Amino acid sequence: MSLEVESIHPQKGEPSFKVNPAQPPNMAFVITDTSGKKTTVPITLDFDDHLLSLTTMEAMDDEFLGNRHFFDEHAPRYRSKPKLVFGTSKLPRSTSGYVPGSFVRQIRVGDEQIPGNVLTRKGFGTIQFGVTLTDSYSRRISMARISMGSDPAARVSLAGVETNGIWL
Repeated sequence: MSLEVESIHPQKGEPSFKVNPAQPPNMAFVITDTSGKKTTVPITLDFDDHLLSLTTMEAMDDEFLGNRHFFDEHAPRYRSKPKLVFGTSKLPRSTSGYVPGSFVRQIRVGDEQIPGNVLTRKGFGTIQFGVTLTDSYSRRISMARISMGSDPAARVSLAGVETNGIWL
């Protein structure tokens, strides 16, 4: 898994962040049955190129407020206590001011298509792909977060980056 991020912090104005994720080559589930037989099922990610093209928080909010298609596609992805309303709602923020989200629109596992960025399998756990935390001045990005479905519930994050460049 790989991720390229360019972060530009001008002395005036909002910083911009260009995120270029790469399709993980040969990503797959390898399922071993009780007899030891292995089955390999390929996993492919569909990235949200429109969202990735918006390099500032202001551009993301403007698109959410003013582009009906973008709003209709993205509003269901966000948890918000107040109902999100086109033309008046900005992207919902956490209590610490971040917009949690993902640049993965869909996951394909073999012939199965899964909307969104979360893949869950009984006996394995959950993988969240393309996880982001965004605010006006920083980005936190992880290509994959895995939460194992076992009692110890191990967790791992892969190909992560965090920006926090500021001018003093």
